[in-house]
Amino acid sequence: VLTQFYIRGVGNYGTNAFAEAAVATSFNGVNLSRPTTLDAMYFDLERVELLKGPQGTLYGRNATGGAVNIIAKRPTRDFEGSTGVEFGNYSARKVNAALSGPVSDAWSLRGAAHWVKRDGFFSDGYEDEDTRAVRFTGLYEPSDTVSWLTTIDYEDIGGQGGGGAITPYIEPG
Repeated sequence: VLTQFYIRGVGNYGTNAFAEAAVATSFNGVNLSRPTTLDAMYFDLERVELLKGPQGTLYGRNATGGAVNIIAKRPTRDFEGSTGVEFGNYSARKVNAALSGPVSDAWSLRGAAHWVKRDGFFSDGYEDEDTRAVRFTGLYEPSDTVSWLTTIDYEDIGGQGGGGAITPYIEPG
């Protein structure tokens, strides 16, 4: 799966993982230079910010189309948790879970996990999905004026990958 953004029709179809995207993409304000790095990050989100283009270096680089900033949920001072389960065609299964709360007067932690498994659309198994991702976030606030947020992400994107089908060219009649 290749994540691509178009804002007001401006973007680029770069099938190569090394292609520069016309829309700058950031996660928690940190620029992600390659669009393939986003595949398993869409879970436990607070919001998605969208700025129409052209954009300067506000989010890490010039972008003709604009900028997208994906903001993950922060740790909370109260205990909270969430889970979600989805089922779909092609044996699709998706599980999301998150847990957050304080561990001391100054520290709060949040952990979130995401798992997706789906059979391929093609008879040879291609266009499938086998993704696992976890995110751990720590928030240190010793006073009202000092705040330190640290996020660690891990994702494993498996499966056979994208596929294609050859169709015959039919002359318009």
